[in-house]
Amino acid sequence: MPRTLLTFLMAVLFPVMLGIVVSILFLEQAQAGLRIHSDLRMSRAGSYFLAHELEAAKDSLVPRAEESSVPDPLTPAVRRALSGDTVIAIAAVEDELRVTVLLSTGGVVRGAAGLLPNDFVDAFQFVTNYGLSVYLGGTRVLSGEPPMGPTALPDEVLTELGRGVESVATSVQSGPAIVTSFGGAVATGEGLVLVVGQMESRGIQTSLAPPMAVLAMILLLSLAAAWSVQSRASEDGVGYEPPLMQSVLVAFIPVLAGFALLTSLDQGFRNTVGQAVRGDLARASALLRVSGEGDSMEAARTLGFDAALIHRGVVLASTIENPESRDRLAAAIRPPPPTFSTTGSVGLAGVDHSYMATRAGGGVVMVLLAPGPDAQAAEFRFRLIAAGLLMAIPPLLYLGLLVFAANKPPAIPPST
Repeated sequence: MPRTLLTFLMAVLFPVMLGIVVSILFLEQAQAGLRIHSDLRMSRAGSYFLAHELEAAKDSLVPRAEESSVPDPLTPAVRRALSGDTVIAIAAVEDELRVTVLLSTGGVVRGAAGLLPNDFVDAFQFVTNYGLSVYLGGTRVLSGEPPMGPTALPDEVLTELGRGVESVATSVQSGPAIVTSFGGAVATGEGLVLVVGQMESRGIQTSLAPPMAVLAMILLLSLAAAWSVQSRASEDGVGYEPPLMQSVLVAFIPVLAGFALLTSLDQGFRNTVGQAVRGDLARASALLRVSGEGDSMEAARTLGFDAALIHRGVVLASTIENPESRDRLAAAIRPPPPTFSTTGSVGLAGVDHSYMATRAGGGVVMVLLAPGPDAQAAEFRFRLIAAGLLMAIPPLLYLGLLVFAANKPPAIPPST
């Protein structure tokens, strides 16, 4: 086939550039999904933290419950209390939440009320770097500084939550956020909703500038080489055929450069996932310690992590059911220093897990675990392979045609 510059552009450079664009789109989607995954974890953490504060408020109010504190006996909360439940009811009082506890003793309903301290929101934001706002009936009633989310939630978000959706992704002034219906044992006439989002929109992202700069230079050099070959053919006439190896190198270098970029994207995203997982583990570990449940298996599972309590190489409790994995974990963990945490990775049931280990007191080590970068980056790697095929197949066909044309015997002119 004729080795023209246009053929080179369409068969080599265009597929390589298209594969690069598709790979970058895949990377952006993967990074957005990674952030949403972390935001959902912190949303669950916000619900857990609020439930913990409400439970603490209930414990402090129950001893103070008096019959004179009981509100309208016809309300659903009072009817639940008469059935034997200890009921927590919430109402907005200016910029605070009033918590009322109702219970019945001998058929007599007693109650006590108090204000929920605002400092739990500040503590959550300080520990996690995520903002937290509490909404009642779609209106923000409790928030830290700066406030997370609008004064009133949009109608479309409330409609989605009204359909039974647990969480809805939205955008606030600082970037993406998660709106979650609170699933705790609270009796209110209005929906209790949390909005959780990062305080800053920077996030963790894979840097594209260095590999893209190198790739751009390689592609420009390849284009210049192809232009040089085309110019030589124009100068020497139609009969000029450049050496096969020269044509192969000119066509093969952009493909190699494209695959080098895909490899860089794969490794970069894997590192990004690792940073995100370690960040999630650090926030969850700090939140458990602040809430006084640093050794709670149930709390760790609520936050979306596996956990284990280890003492001198023996697993005391764990959310991991596989005995072999429990033994492997116990053998891999070394007690961290008293005031520090240690991180690392361990293979459990054929899957690499990242972990964070902290001391829980009495020589016991609390370990939080999450699937490591390889497990979470597998889908992105599969997409990169698809982009690599898109990038490689047209140039390989082009190279095959070059080799076929070079090995084709010259045509014998007809004898006169």
